Amino acid sequence: MNIFKKTIRLILLLMPLINIYPENVRGLIVDEAHIKTISGYEQTLEIALEEAAAIYIESNSQFLTALQLELILSATMKNYSDSFGIAVYKKVNPQPQKGLRFFTAERVFFHYLPYQNRIYINLPLLRSAINDTAATGSFTLEEPLEMEDFPLIVSMIPLMKGIPASVIDNKFYLNIKPILMKEGSLKVEITLPGHSQMSDTTEKVDEIFQLYIDGQKIIEPFFLPAIESGIHRLKISSSLFKEVNGTFTIEPAQEKVLQFELQKSQSFLNITIPRGSEIYLDGVKLSPPQINNISLSEGSHTVIIKIGDYSISKKINVVAGKNYNLSVIFDIIIEED
Repeated sequence: MNIFKKTIRLILLLMPLINIYPENVRGLIVDEAHIKTISGYEQTLEIALEEAAAIYIESNSQFLTALQLELILSATMKNYSDSFGIAVYKKVNPQPQKGLRFFTAERVFFHYLPYQNRIYINLPLLRSAINDTAATGSFTLEEPLEMEDFPLIVSMIPLMKGIPASVIDNKFYLNIKPILMKEGSLKVEITLPGHSQMSDTTEKVDEIFQLYIDGQKIIEPFFLPAIESGIHRLKISSSLFKEVNGTFTIEPAQEKVLQFELQKSQSFLNITIPRGSEIYLDGVKLSPPQINNISLSEGSHTVIIKIGDYSISKKINVVAGKNYNLSVIFDIIIEED
């Protein structure tokens, strides 16, 4: 019977730590954190006892798995660590703002501060982000938060009376940083010469060019909602336009947009002619230095070779991206009667 009574008391003591129902909360909101889902982002707030801070999530939360709160205690505060606690609230009403002192909210976390320089509180937004935090001074919520729970409130609460004024006036430093997935998104925008966007052309995109990421063909609309962070290879191949090859980097949670304007493939003509010959391309006479790597536009061209009183002409139908070699060879033909 005595064991049963002790068990009941223990349950009653633990139940107030997490409250699934709204409760009246008192604490002056003195600062706000607007957390951006950017790799390496971190924001630091200062709050004292009986003060609170609001936490907002900025921008796209698609790749956000958790928030990590790091509470740093000064040497003075650490000596009174068991005299106060830290609480985290969700679904705050009214909307939190600086100067607000009274509000209702649901408590999701509470713990007295251990005798340590710092503690960590992990607030998961995905169940996969809930991990074992047996390390001293590290805590994780057992249930993930939802975006509808934000903004959150973090409050420092005194647990006993008689705390010296010098301690009450001291500040806690609260570092907040996002924990991100190791992936981002990619959008590739490709335009053709003379077109502002691909919709301006009636041709099928796949007949004009093909896009490859890390060797894998990507189809329209050339958007990858999730791509692993790191370095990747890109290739745009086409029989009509210059091939594009390159690399790009995806940072965690980055929404990357790559833009390319394809350039028409060039065609070149190289000519080999006997010494003393004259050469004309589309009616324009060329001198010897100009007869190698002659840039040709797509379409029909006429080449005329003159040697003394003799001339020969040849039409070339140029296909973009193809190169051509023209050779004039004279031979001696011997016929036997």
